[in-house]
Amino acid sequence: MSQDSRAGRMAIGFLSKIWHLVAGLLIISLLIIIGFVGTNIYVLAQNTDNLWLSKDLANKQADIILVLGAGLDEKGKPSPMLAERLDTAAELYRNKAGKTILLSGDTDQNYYDETKAMHAYLKEAGIPEEVMDIDPDGTNTYNSVTRTKNKFNAEKVIIVSQQYHLYRALNIADTIGLKAYGVPADQHPWEGRDLYEGREFWARIKDVLQSHSENWPLLIKDGLNAAIDWSGKHINRLFLKT
Repeated sequence: MSQDSRAGRMAIGFLSKIWHLVAGLLIISLLIIIGFVGTNIYVLAQNTDNLWLSKDLANKQADIILVLGAGLDEKGKPSPMLAERLDTAAELYRNKAGKTILLSGDTDQNYYDETKAMHAYLKEAGIPEEVMDIDPDGTNTYNSVTRTKNKFNAEKVIIVSQQYHLYRALNIADTIGLKAYGVPADQHPWEGRDLYEGREFWARIKDVLQSHSENWPLLIKDGLNAAIDWSGKHINRLFLKT
């Protein structure tokens, strides 16, 4: 066999290995994409029929009306998005949809207290202080929903947020066995909506994994939660928390 023929066969073999590697990576990438898209479709489809108007839940007398934090403006007041949630929660309470209002938000940052601003907003709107409760450790949607059950002992809850965000919150509640109803707070257009909805694609995947991690081996569970905590801190530098 000539030297040129041997070199040609080696080159063909090398290219064949590269092709198989590339094809394998493409297949894995495609499966990951399908998994990501499928997870979002699952979360959206699961709770499409669990979105309600405030009037639909009148006299429901749920244990808690849960308001999820959505950031403050430069003056320390609720952001337009959060104000919509608080207005909706006030309407629900007046309609006797729930017994108490739980204000869940972030108070970790210096001079930043979502729950205090939320409380002041509802007090000014005429909601009695004695029916408002505060969860200062609602640093993200997963924590807010799970703590509503585990810390505040709710069995039936009404969750108030924008519609794009409710699907994820309701999915978490369903996974942990918390009976929940979603009420969208979408009265007005607000700045950055497309940005939030784009971020939600990845947040749904994260929370589905975290919600189901309770049944995983401890090492995998702790590793996942550590990765989520790390990524969350970095993501929140780019996006307001929801």
